[in-house]
Amino acid sequence: MKRLVCVVLSALFVLLGATQANLAFAGLTTVTRQSSPQTIGSGSAIVFAALNPATSNLASYTLPAFTLYSSCTENLQIKSAAALPVGATVIPLASAPPAYVVGMVVVRTEITVGTKVLSISGTTIKISSPTIAAMATEDITFTGCPYQQYFSVNNAGTLPVTSIGIAQTVTVPAANTIALQWCSTGWSNETTATCAGTINTIMTTSGATASQYINTLIPIVAGGTVRVRAVTNVSTAATTINVIVSTMLDLTKETQNL
Repeated sequence: MKRLVCVVLSALFVLLGATQANLAFAGLTTVTRQSSPQTIGSGSAIVFAALNPATSNLASYTLPAFTLYSSCTENLQIKSAAALPVGATVIPLASAPPAYVVGMVVVRTEITVGTKVLSISGTTIKISSPTIAAMATEDITFTGCPYQQYFSVNNAGTLPVTSIGIAQTVTVPAANTIALQWCSTGWSNETTATCAGTINTIMTTSGATASQYINTLIPIVAGGTVRVRAVTNVSTAATTINVIVSTMLDLTKETQNL
């Protein structure tokens, strides 16, 4: 049994490596079938993406149209003991942006007009143009409405999983992205993307990349659901999601020892 599982996983890794640069759904056909019930001992894990916890869907799931995030202009405090120098491209913030997205415009007189957020990492943001003047520790304004959509990752099986494999194929202009996020405590308000815990970004896929696959630590109890937020900076964005579960990689240690 262990030999068989290793052979299957080896084939899976070869397939993912071959499709890493341009992951197409044609290549995901075999991988997606891993979402069929994975049985060990007397239990099984059945993990799939769907509209909501009540929807059954073991195939690819295409998200509905993205909707506008509730606020288009927000301010955050800059975190710095002294003014940021001319030429800075990374700005520390007093708190992590709660629901921002790559592509939002950063507004300050010390920043070139039209400068955008290139990346978000914890409490820091990287911007597309360097500062043109020293920046004091005052508020920085973000504009450009993010668009979002939510979907469920359901485990309809009888065994918990500790992580999942997830892939998305996006349709956005090359300079834009779709990010997938989940909240450690569950979203308390999906309209405003409010999370009392930690917002974890699973992946950020650009239109230039088109497709992306990653294995991510998202625990889902048997019969449980995790809500995932897809967020972008363009209204015309679209994405299709695939979820897989591997018996050796994604199930709990207790399950593997059955």
